[in-house]
Amino acid sequence: MPYYARLFENKIQVSIEGQQQLHYQSEALVGEQLLDFIYYDLRKLNAALAEAYSFAYHMKEPDFEGFLRKLDTQNIYLRFFVELLLDTIFYDKPNTKSGFAELCNKYPQEVAFLKQNKALEKTTYRNASKPFLIGVFSVHALGMQSFMKAQLEFCVNSANYTQFNDLSAIERLYIYEQWRKAQGEQTLYFETNTFSSRLVISKEIGTEGDFSIEELADRLKKQKLQIAEMTILPTGWALMRYELMKMITQDIAVKKCANCERYFIPGGRSDIEYCTRPLSDQPEKTCQSIGALKKYMDKVQTDPIHKEYHKAYKRNHSRVRVYTMTQAEFLEWSDEARAKRDQCIAGKLNKNMFFEWINADRRYKKRR
Repeated sequence: MPYYARLFENKIQVSIEGQQQLHYQSEALVGEQLLDFIYYDLRKLNAALAEAYSFAYHMKEPDFEGFLRKLDTQNIYLRFFVELLLDTIFYDKPNTKSGFAELCNKYPQEVAFLKQNKALEKTTYRNASKPFLIGVFSVHALGMQSFMKAQLEFCVNSANYTQFNDLSAIERLYIYEQWRKAQGEQTLYFETNTFSSRLVISKEIGTEGDFSIEELADRLKKQKLQIAEMTILPTGWALMRYELMKMITQDIAVKKCANCERYFIPGGRSDIEYCTRPLSDQPEKTCQSIGALKKYMDKVQTDPIHKEYHKAYKRNHSRVRVYTMTQAEFLEWSDEARAKRDQCIAGKLNKNMFFEWINADRRYKKRR
């Protein structure tokens, strides 16, 4: 199923062709969906593949379009790999001899990898199981994740390839592709796809009877429809390729998160150091939400001024809890402590004088 992509400013809007008109699917910063796919938890993809398999084999007249639309809210590429499974089941029919041969021909590396498992090594069209079919597209997605990540790393991470520091990202991408060809590596799926573009209207309109320019112009004015040039991408592989190319040719800023060390698009601010992905062990929190605290604690561990301030802060805060210091006294002290800390960092206050002041614990005597 073709994908239609429209670029505006630094965003990409993707639509999918329906029976009568385009269905709007997603809008995000250029590169954002691709980076999300690169780091996507494939256990979620496996769950979606398993559900799609059940839809295909066990439900009468399943609503595939409705099912696929739900996947779009997570990631546009998740939909693509599920579509590959559904197309294989409905059109290639892997439980037939010719269909299974077609599956092996399209995904030879994935099939070979799965057949290393003793439980799957004797798989044929007669016994192509649910785990085997799901495995083909899960392994395929994993391979695409690894490949796209390797390309991105080569193009944007100068720390790992210092010999190419003086080359632009697009020059690095060209080198990478030429190196792959020189190694005799297999042509990738999306490298055989071609792109085209056309003017697309938000809703098709026609004229009654013979074609009339005047009638068409009148309907356009009344219905206020949107018309835009869109790039037609025949597959999700082509969409990946297109989004990567636009990331690089449009010089989209890509940064590595200071917490999880995964790439992300910082958006409007170039000084952002943390992404908004959820933490693996605390999904209710994100790298960005804990970033400021982590940055501060790193300072506490490495900077003696912050370290002494932090120790004194905790010490006096504990005194408030046991009623040896009032809240008002603590707030007064903390305001003064922060001011002196900042003066010391700026070189306006001698470090030893600051340490002596911050550790003057007897300034507040124990209450009777």
